[in-house]
Amino acid sequence: MPDIDQDFLDSLADMISYCTDPRSGVEPDGQALAAAVTDLVREQYASPTLQKKHQRAKIRAAVRAQYNGRNCQALMERYNISRATLYRYLNQSHN
Repeated sequence: MPDIDQDFLDSLADMISYCTDPRSGVEPDGQALAAAVTDLVREQYASPTLQKKHQRAKIRAAVRAQYNGRNCQALMERYNISRATLYRYLNQSHN
């Protein structure tokens, strides 16, 4: 078993405590907690290739959500993507 970073474990424990403590004001949400834990584990243990793939997926989703038909240049600059990549992301959302 690989050595586990104590800071990582502390972060994980803090996240779980916060999300399950009724005094935090956060409604317990199992899916949100699972997603947060998955992101934290992915950051800590995923290979660089997997991290890059996950980052591209986040950018793709953000581009789709923010696109309004008139902001192509702003999206390309914000996410450092080419015009071809921008249109590929937008076309993928219709498939």
